[in-house]
Amino acid sequence: HHIHAMKGGLKPEVAADLAEGKRPANMQEDEALVYDFCTELHRDKQVSDKTLEAVTKKFGERGVVDLIGVSGYYTLVSMVLNVDRAQLPEGVPMPLKPPGSSSAGTWPTKALNRTCDSTMPEMIPITSRVQ
Repeated sequence: HHIHAMKGGLKPEVAADLAEGKRPANMQEDEALVYDFCTELHRDKQVSDKTLEAVTKKFGERGVVDLIGVSGYYTLVSMVLNVDRAQLPEGVPMPLKPPGSSSAGTWPTKALNRTCDSTMPEMIPITSRVQ
C-alpha cells in the first residue's frame, strides 16, 4: 500500500511515522480525522462523540459508514493473510517490520505458506445456497 499512498499524495514522513506505529505529526486535516476515527474504532471498539461529530461534518454519514466498512474489511483481510502467513512474491522486500520484530524481514513460514499473489478458493455466492 505504500506505493499507492505515495502516488496518492501522502507525505513520506507521514508514511514513515505510520510504519513506526507513531501518530504522524504533519497530517492534513482529513488525514488526521481518518487516523483518529480508525484508531479509536480499533483501539476502543467505538469512537468518541467529538471524533464522530468531526468526521460526520467533514465526510457526511456515508463517509462515516465507508470508514467503518473499509476499516473492518481491511482488518478481515489482514487477519486472513496473517493467519495464512502469506508471503510477498519472491524478490519483493517487506516494507514494514513484522509484528514483534525489531527489523524488516519475513513472516514465519510454518502455516500454509502461500504467496500474496495466490488465488483464494472460489466462494459460493450466498444466493446459490438459498433454496
